[in-house]
Amino acid sequence: MVQSRLALWRIFILGRSVVTGTFLLLLLVMNGLLPTAALRPLYLLALIQFATNGFYLYLWRQRDIRFLGLLSFVLEIVLISVLILLLGTDGFIFVLAYLWPIIMGGWLIGRRAIPPLTLLAICAYSTLIYLVQHHGLASPRLLLPTGIPQALVLCLPYLAFVSLLVWLLTREMERSER
Repeated sequence: MVQSRLALWRIFILGRSVVTGTFLLLLLVMNGLLPTAALRPLYLLALIQFATNGFYLYLWRQRDIRFLGLLSFVLEIVLISVLILLLGTDGFIFVLAYLWPIIMGGWLIGRRAIPPLTLLAICAYSTLIYLVQHHGLASPRLLLPTGIPQALVLCLPYLAFVSLLVWLLTREMERSER
């Protein structure tokens, strides 16, 4: 059981590395190596997200799974919230990205992790809505030179990762039925 959990954590870390690396690569391809002032916070967040994978890998190698679980899923919800805020009104397309820490928390920690992670995601998202509506705390829209919102392109790795998670869960369920 412990070995299978460690293997699942490895899949999570590798999958997250692919997603955050793809996100960073998309930013670079769409905007170049030297971001404008408006894009610098988004680049910084992308670098933080990518660097976090190294810390997760360190905890995984140390077999500190309890701390890894607590830290990673709470941090994921915070990072998703910051991403939504930085992308302005277009960032709300990332609301479905909250599913990834909730699904993975349930899968890697157990179903007892789902209610607190869901509550945290709801509180984080509600706080964002409140801040935008009542305090005007929203970043300007970040558009590609073609006028397309960057969020519409940047959300694709997150969609792919959530789809991959559902596929992996389905595969595991089918395996356990045999």
